[in-house]
Amino acid sequence: MVGNSLSEWDPLEFWNKTHDDYIELNKASIRIKLRLNQTECDSKLILKSMRDMEALFAAASNELPNVSVDKLNRIVESLEQDAPPLLKKEWERVKKGEQYTFWHGRLLSVCCYLR
Repeated sequence: MVGNSLSEWDPLEFWNKTHDDYIELNKASIRIKLRLNQTECDSKLILKSMRDMEALFAAASNELPNVSVDKLNRIVESLEQDAPPLLKKEWERVKKGEQYTFWHGRLLSVCCYLR
C-alpha cells in the first residue's frame, strides 16, 4: 500500500496493487474505442475525453500518482454530458434496424406462404 508520506511511496508496490485494475481499464478503453465511429461528431467528443484522461494518468505514471482530482472530475463530467446524445442516437438506430428486420421477415414469410 502507498505509505503515509511521500518518502514511503513505492512505485513497484503501487503497480503490483493496481496492475489488475489498470489492465481492466485498458481493455474497457480499447473496447469503447473500437465501437465508436471516429468520424462522427458525438464520438469525437468522447474520444477526446478518453485521450485527456489517458494523458492525465500517463503524466502521473512515473512519479507519485497525484492525479489532479479537479481535472479528472472535469473529464468525467464531460463524458457524462457527451455520452447520452450518442447513446440515444445509437438506440434510435438499433430500434429502426429492429423494425426493418421485423417487417422484412414478415414480408419474406408472406412471399414464401404465397408461393
